[in-house]
Amino acid sequence: MDTGGYGTILAGVLARYRTGQISRRTLGRLLGAWGVAGASGAALSSHPAGASALRQEGTPAAGGEPPVAATPALGEQPDGTRVWRVQVGAVDKAEMVEAMGFFPEEITVNTGDAVFFDFGPRFHTATFLSGQERPLLIVPDEAAGTPAAGGDRFIINPAAGFPAGGGTYDGTGYVNSGLPDPSAPPFMLTFTTPGTYDYLCLVHPQMKARVVVQEAGAKPPTDQAAYDRLGTEQAEALLEEGRALIRQQGSATPEAGTDGVLHEVVAGVGGDNVEVLRFLPRDVVVKVGDTVRWTNPSMHEPHTVTFLGEEDPPELILVEPQEGGPPTLVFNPVLLFPAGEDTFDGARLANSGTLGQELAEISEEFPRTSTYELTFTAPGEYRYYCAFHSGGPDDEHAMVGTVRVS
Repeated sequence: MDTGGYGTILAGVLARYRTGQISRRTLGRLLGAWGVAGASGAALSSHPAGASALRQEGTPAAGGEPPVAATPALGEQPDGTRVWRVQVGAVDKAEMVEAMGFFPEEITVNTGDAVFFDFGPRFHTATFLSGQERPLLIVPDEAAGTPAAGGDRFIINPAAGFPAGGGTYDGTGYVNSGLPDPSAPPFMLTFTTPGTYDYLCLVHPQMKARVVVQEAGAKPPTDQAAYDRLGTEQAEALLEEGRALIRQQGSATPEAGTDGVLHEVVAGVGGDNVEVLRFLPRDVVVKVGDTVRWTNPSMHEPHTVTFLGEEDPPELILVEPQEGGPPTLVFNPVLLFPAGEDTFDGARLANSGTLGQELAEISEEFPRTSTYELTFTAPGEYRYYCAFHSGGPDDEHAMVGTVRVS
């Protein structure tokens, strides 16, 4: 795996953390969710346009955050090659709907051209397998052995989470963007050999697309503006599909339970290439003794139902720096697996663990359930969140909900 440039980026981020310029939560998000790019820089420098193809954003953002990543200058370059753009994912922030695709789904370029993969606010990769087996994003940490408490320890697979393969592609070998890192150069890939090349996202393997590479000097079938319009149409069709799923859910309908009333909440809903990252309904009013049951019907997205009680939000990713290479990114077992009792009085952590079948394929250690029930024993207003799609219960623009107990 190419780790060039990793040390400088990691040192800078850790230095900001040690001097109080960024919080522990921001550190965890940067290193844990985005990874650190090495091949991204190689991809940039390997293209003939090089640094001249970028419009630099300049200085770090307020508060010592890493600078915004540079943006490529699209279109024809001085040497006659072109830089094209593919949008990776799309989001309706107001409705919390995510379209999981590459837009446009197919793009035609010439030999020597580069494609800039423009990552949005969610976590995706652009990965060319060249016929190899797809690596899983989450794997047991075989190097750590079995923890004393029993069970496996799960990490982000370095082969999936970090860049690999360099900045050029000839149709062979494994090339991966890694998870997006806002402090690194953008991921650009130069195509050196004519052919038709399929690629996908390792976070959401149903996201698939294609690059068709013509001979050098051939006339492009269309221009970037046309591809942008096509991509927008494709993304909007998926986003509208997600909005329709929200309208279909309606409101929670209470039912008679064993000891009280049972209230139903949907923890996310989606289709092949669209996900609604919301609890539906978001707010539920119950009485003491009532039970809420959350169900995750999603085909692809795992979720949690996490009530903190009086505790601080645990980090989803625990970052363990390693000498001479990228850190080990460990999933916090407190969030990955069920924790707490089946009743909640507002004082202690209650967590569903991973809901959904997607991660159950990785190991028998994962819960094989899509439902979670919690009975409320004390009046109050209790905020909760999905640990995979929110930074905590106060993250208003994320997957959060409220249970009001009277």
